[in-house]
Amino acid sequence: MDEASNKDTENKRDFLEFIAFLLSLKLSYNQIEKIGYFLKSFSLENRLDFLKGFNFAQETISKVTTECFGPHFQEIIIEDLKKAKFSLSIDAATVAAESLCAIQAKYIKNELIISQNISKSVIQDRIVGICPFKESSKADIYLEFLNEKLFKIPEIKSNFIGIVHDGAPVLSNGEGGLITMLKENSENLPFFNLSDPCHIYSLAIRNSLGQLPETMTNFNKTAF
Repeated sequence: MDEASNKDTENKRDFLEFIAFLLSLKLSYNQIEKIGYFLKSFSLENRLDFLKGFNFAQETISKVTTECFGPHFQEIIIEDLKKAKFSLSIDAATVAAESLCAIQAKYIKNELIISQNISKSVIQDRIVGICPFKESSKADIYLEFLNEKLFKIPEIKSNFIGIVHDGAPVLSNGEGGLITMLKENSENLPFFNLSDPCHIYSLAIRNSLGQLPETMTNFNKTAF
């Protein structure tokens, strides 16, 4: 077997090993395709030397995400919300015994599709921020978080048109609820308030499952 044939065999072996590794991570075919073409484009441009010079430890990736990409994308979101009307989704959850509040913004943005050279309106769903509750999850803490992340900027505050939540008392339109506080601090700017029915039904079903007989829950696990 000549040198060219040996090289071709090695390339095929490396290709199969690479695909097998990605499949072992349970990545979808679509994800594997994108990773493959990304690496291929870098290879054609002789831009793979970084693989030798940098490590991919979880600590390094976390630091790059929080200190590099995070602030960059936050700036993009802030600039978008200065220009576009938007709604918010807000919720709290307990993760690893820590109470967290997450805020997500939804808005429409015109994006350039380079391959077609056209501009298209695309719905954006973006995480604005995740805040730990150090002491309590009272409505004023939620409001403080919103002001810190968004409403301290007048252009953003004037573009706020709606909010969706799970209907919890602390987020509701009742006395001492976040919606009530927002109305008091909105300077008479109207916004739509929605207690998300899907979220509410999900909470109801999840809590009701604990009251079902064990035979019924075992049947559900087997059937579904």
